[in-house]
Amino acid sequence: MKNKHYKGLRKEQVEENRRKYGMNIVTPFHRHFALKGLAEKLNDTIVRLMLLALLASFVLAALEYFSTPMSGGFNRSGDAGVFLLPLGILVAILLVVGVGYWLEYRCECAFRKIAKADDRAPVKVLRNGCLTETERRSIVVGDLVFISEGDEVPADGELLEAVRLVVDESQLSGGEKVAKQSPREGEESTATQYVLRGSKVLRGHGIFRVQFVGNRTQYHGVYVHPTIDNSNQSPLNQRTARLERLMNYVGYALAVAIVVLRTVHFLSDGASANLEFWSYFVNTLLLALTMVVCIVPEGLSMSSTLALALSMRQLRKASILVRKSAACETMGRCSVVCVEADDWLLSDDRSVAASHILGIDGQQLGTDKSSRLISEGIAVNTMAWLDISDYSEVSAVGDPTEAALLKWLWKKSTDKSYEMLRLNALVVDRLLYSSERRYSATEVFSGEVPGARIVYVCGDALTVLSMSADTADGSQREVLEQEILTAQQNGLYTVGFACQELNATEKGIDGETCVSGHLTFQGYMSIALHERDDVLATLAEFEEAGVEVKIVTQKPLAVAKVLAENISHLSDGETVSASDLRDLSDDELQSRLEHVRVVGDALPSDKERIAVLLKAVGHTVAVTGTTVADIGLLEKADVGLTSGSSPQMVKDASDITLLNGEFQSAAKAVMWGRSVYLNIRRFIMFQLSVSILIGAVILLSAVLSVHSPLNAIQLLWVNLIMDTFGAIALASLPASQGIMRRKAQKKKDTPLVTRGMWMRIGAFAAVGFVLLVGLLFAFSWFEVGSNLLDWSARAEATAFAHLNGIEESAFSTLFVFFLLMHLFNSRTLYSDKGLLAGLGKCTGLLLVAAIIVVVQVMIVNFGGDLFGTAPMGWIDWILIVVASMIVLSLGFLR
Repeated sequence: MKNKHYKGLRKEQVEENRRKYGMNIVTPFHRHFALKGLAEKLNDTIVRLMLLALLASFVLAALEYFSTPMSGGFNRSGDAGVFLLPLGILVAILLVVGVGYWLEYRCECAFRKIAKADDRAPVKVLRNGCLTETERRSIVVGDLVFISEGDEVPADGELLEAVRLVVDESQLSGGEKVAKQSPREGEESTATQYVLRGSKVLRGHGIFRVQFVGNRTQYHGVYVHPTIDNSNQSPLNQRTARLERLMNYVGYALAVAIVVLRTVHFLSDGASANLEFWSYFVNTLLLALTMVVCIVPEGLSMSSTLALALSMRQLRKASILVRKSAACETMGRCSVVCVEADDWLLSDDRSVAASHILGIDGQQLGTDKSSRLISEGIAVNTMAWLDISDYSEVSAVGDPTEAALLKWLWKKSTDKSYEMLRLNALVVDRLLYSSERRYSATEVFSGEVPGARIVYVCGDALTVLSMSADTADGSQREVLEQEILTAQQNGLYTVGFACQELNATEKGIDGETCVSGHLTFQGYMSIALHERDDVLATLAEFEEAGVEVKIVTQKPLAVAKVLAENISHLSDGETVSASDLRDLSDDELQSRLEHVRVVGDALPSDKERIAVLLKAVGHTVAVTGTTVADIGLLEKADVGLTSGSSPQMVKDASDITLLNGEFQSAAKAVMWGRSVYLNIRRFIMFQLSVSILIGAVILLSAVLSVHSPLNAIQLLWVNLIMDTFGAIALASLPASQGIMRRKAQKKKDTPLVTRGMWMRIGAFAAVGFVLLVGLLFAFSWFEVGSNLLDWSARAEATAFAHLNGIEESAFSTLFVFFLLMHLFNSRTLYSDKGLLAGLGKCTGLLLVAAIIVVVQVMIVNFGGDLFGTAPMGWIDWILIVVASMIVLSLGFLR
């Protein structure tokens, strides 16, 4: 393989190729969501029940329309108005299906934004001779792209260089691991010298020139829109599913009871099984079916989906991308966060505080062999790049520690730049840094020592020193160890260097290990680490929320101790080395972890074990991970968090991606997760309250009378309020910072409906039942005239008598306004603020309330025969509003 000096495209070439070949965006072949989503809605159990109710109502209307007029029976023969009921039910079905479909479509659109976020993922590209990061969608034909372990290949292209490169092409070709190699001069290119978009880099790294982008890539043939991952149900989903099944049984049982009781009641009055009976029986079946529609909580899944979609939209604005649906509410129940300090708590702005290169006087590099070896070792063992176009502000692309080493080299070297050193050294083999090894190694044909084959090692100073056989200037190993430990105790991260010139038979790297037996320790550098500006505020926010933060870091124990001392929120717990925990049994470690706040020297296996054991004692555990080695950890935790700059394979394994890489975003994810959980519980409380109230009123009417105070079409309107509108109103409630003052749930089996919720449910159902049934009994003894102040005694009192227009308007409006006021009550669940506090921000709730009021006014004034209503005067409306406001007092229950 021959080294080449790559420049990449110039700015004008990038723009020209973008105009010529287009953006690197892939669109799917088929878009069937509209038809598929509509078919799924029509196949819903509740919709099928409503269709059955529609059929029953049509049969009833046909019986009335074609029957012979009789006294006490049908008197609407030939009257087309009898078909208003089935028409109304049809409109209700269209509303339920239409609104539900529209909401799910909006949710699906929100979920598809995952694809747009991935198209904005950073990719390393060489342009104008400098390595820079650009969005994946901005790659053009001709670009030179750098790929490394964990990356997803962003476009189709030909490899220019490849070192130990292995990719997974199973998504494209059905194969799995494919080893790639650099092309050799004079040889015809083969499949192993090309990389394809969508492939995952399993090992190694390389450079390729882009040949095809967007829909011209092979990936276009297999691409489908990514959607939210619903494969794993969260505990909340599982419990809501159990609640739905229970309510289904209750609804069907009530329906059977209503059919039996109304039938017995009708026949007990001396009626016979004539045409009038069958009309009554069909009407009863219609009432029972609509009753089931009301009782069965089909709005639960809608509220969950809607709450998730709305939260995802807000989280997306905060640069937080939810990849798995269960993660959103699970993050809200998080009680422990295990975080890696290096990527989340420490600033990327790092510098060399002190250098200790052995045999270099004054630490100023020259042209001597020691200087040339340390310079070449730093250049070839780092993958970062510097942008020095502006000398006043040097920026870096890549690992911040590597960038600090390159900045030091740039300042100290008077001879060659790191780019020239890399160009002159021919790479034979390379091991990238890993937290398991704690070092990186590169074997090269040296450009600084002509004819020499050298292996360079760079990594944790103590690890590199332990691998070395001797030191460059004969320094005592014990003295160097003590110096390194002292630097670490001062909070400095130490990076060591070693090298060995290999003879013809020696190997520097074998498999995944550096096997050089005669390394010479060249020295070390102390890197200054600084906490990010927002760390203290973020940890304080977690502490207030009752979420414990544990630092589990690969950094040495001494560095971890200094970090714990600098952050007051971590100083109240133990700081231990992972090596001290490995020999403990699981039971011993579980007990120890309750008191540990910081763990140093942690390997990925240590992190996984800690997360698993914390889960075993009942904690909901979130973890952070940014490297391929963290994939197992991300998958085993309750919630895996990664950053937007992480490799694509790591993002795919995570549950939530914090695009800006800020730990503060994790606190926002907790806040919105808690909001999702709370909003769903608010809706559950609202729907259970209304379901109990409806069931009790309709069941009592079936026992005492042949007349139902609410007909089928009115029940469908109530169902629309309690399911669709209720889900929109409560699922759209915004999150507030006050929710972070509630302590985290330490137990995953916390009841879905708590004691406080049952108190509110029972209070609303009891108050509503007393008032509504009281009103019905009042109508049984007295008849209302032109308004609710015009009462007259009935000639014969009948329990639950047939209501006239004004009475029906008053009863149904009071019922609807009870529901409306209870919506506002439900908003105050687990809130220490008043009913009106923050109400102006609840735009979804206010909009739903306005729609309910407007529609109810229209029903009263124009419902006529369909709803059995008659227009009411302004005095009637005032009386009903005042009476319904009694429900608001229940909002003060805690």
